[in-house]
Amino acid sequence: MGPIEYVAVARGTVVLVSHQETGAHFDYLVEDVLRDIPTGAEFKTTRPRGGFPFPLLVGGDLVFVCATSPDASLHVAFQCLAQVKERFLLGSLPVRAQVAEQHELDRDFGSVAAEIMSRCNEGQTGDQISALNRQVEDVKG
Repeated sequence: MGPIEYVAVARGTVVLVSHQETGAHFDYLVEDVLRDIPTGAEFKTTRPRGGFPFPLLVGGDLVFVCATSPDASLHVAFQCLAQVKERFLLGSLPVRAQVAEQHELDRDFGSVAAEIMSRCNEGQTGDQISALNRQVEDVKG
């Protein structure tokens, strides 16, 4: 289990797709978080629920959210969400997301979300700060 334990894409309070690495019930917590998030703007924020920080990247009607361990790097979490957003916005998923129901896009995007989350948990976020942190950890042994 890595520092990012759950990732999802939502429209309002509807979780369109999610992936998680643990047995925790994050969908319930994230639905509670989403009730407090205004859509229609572009911003990022973090909300705590159930002992977990939930970093959120809001883009228009879509919300990209993850749950992290309490000591996880927010930088890595937001890099992960940016990658999820970038990949999700390719192709027809944004159009389908406008009318999709709860977890309707799991089959189409769940494996992509899992791959991104796995790479981010391994420190492969593709940015210079994460690369430097990996190098420092390698030197420490």
